[in-house]
Amino acid sequence: MPPKKKKGKGSKLARMSEEEKLRYLQHRAEIELEAKRRKQQLIAAFTKNKLKREEAFARLNLAKINEQWRFHLRQLKCKELYDNLEYLWKYFDTALRAKTALIDQLYEKLNTADIDHRKLQSSHIKMIDKFINNHRLRLDKLHQYYEKSLMEIKIDELNEMNCAENLLKESCKHIEIICYAENIFIENKLMKTKIRNAINTNTIEYSKMEDKLFIEKEIGNKIEDLWLELNNIIMDYQKKTDDKRKHYDILVEQDLMYQHEAARFPGLQSQLIHTIESLKYHENILTITRDKTVSELLNEIEMSNKQIYKLRQDILMNQTVNEIQLKRQTIISGSVIEYLKKLKQKSASLMMLMKMCSNYEHLFVIINKYSNYCGENSNEENIYCVMNPYDKLENFWQQYNYIKTENYLIKTDYNQLVVENKKLRDSLRAYLVAIARVPNTNSTNYNLI
Repeated sequence: MPPKKKKGKGSKLARMSEEEKLRYLQHRAEIELEAKRRKQQLIAAFTKNKLKREEAFARLNLAKINEQWRFHLRQLKCKELYDNLEYLWKYFDTALRAKTALIDQLYEKLNTADIDHRKLQSSHIKMIDKFINNHRLRLDKLHQYYEKSLMEIKIDELNEMNCAENLLKESCKHIEIICYAENIFIENKLMKTKIRNAINTNTIEYSKMEDKLFIEKEIGNKIEDLWLELNNIIMDYQKKTDDKRKHYDILVEQDLMYQHEAARFPGLQSQLIHTIESLKYHENILTITRDKTVSELLNEIEMSNKQIYKLRQDILMNQTVNEIQLKRQTIISGSVIEYLKKLKQKSASLMMLMKMCSNYEHLFVIINKYSNYCGENSNEENIYCVMNPYDKLENFWQQYNYIKTENYLIKTDYNQLVVENKKLRDSLRAYLVAIARVPNTNSTNYNLI
């Protein structure tokens, strides 16, 4: 039997009613929307996988950059350490000589300072002894001068007292003589008046009374004048002697003060003796501490010499170890260079294979490949200068992974499309069976393929 011809969509729609046409078109629209949604899901999954791959490549590149950076830092650190060791090795002897010279200078300065200190201390003690002797002599002279001045003042006062007493005695004698002469004169006058007035008693009595009054007035005035003179003399004497008495009292007070000061001098002398003893004690302590410091400095010098000897031995050991390590590193570097040469040969062979494979690649794959990696090149310009030796190999693996993922995605798309085709067949078969009400055996006429 000849094969049956498939009926077109036009004949199918012509045999449908309006409602069936609407249902059919709505069903087709839903199928298209479902296909679009699945396609969007596939695109989203593809972009996620692509981002993951890019992140993985970025981590790998960053690890390589960090490794290279650490390698360069290690090289710089080794160079700095080598320069420092070389500098120390060159200038170690000069520094040692400078330190020994400085220690010698300090030791000489210490000796000179000790000698100067002893000289100053001895001169200071001598000066203190001289001051004490001079002060003692001055005090003795002042005490003698004070005694002499006190004796002179006493003698002067006694002479003045004797002179004043003599003057008083002479004035008293003169007053007695005057009184006696006046009495005699009065008696003579009384006698004359008695003789003259014997004739006339009234006149005599009257004249006698007048004479008596006259005599009393004259004698009373003279006596008062003499008494005033005596009081004036006594007051003058007191005035003259007041300053001397005050000066005498002041001298007595000064004498007491000097006696108190003289009583203090033994205490001051004992204090000075105590200070001298304390200074001697401090001198002994300083000498002991100086000896201790000198011994400690000598011990430190010995320890420093031992440390220097140990450092020299350590430096020699380090030099030998460094030479051995350099030899080992030269051997290892030779092996590394050979290994890198082998890697270079392998990379050259891989580049040849990559070029050969790229010649056989499809044009669409090449365009997609370079379109996917053109954005990455702008971000990886700084990395390219550091990872230049590994760039070509990385592109090779990127291309390989890209082709592998493309194949995998094509397979998954194919499987999904096959499943969708089966579902569409089943749904369309069921729909057509429901519309046409025909058995399932005749449903093969409505296949879409």
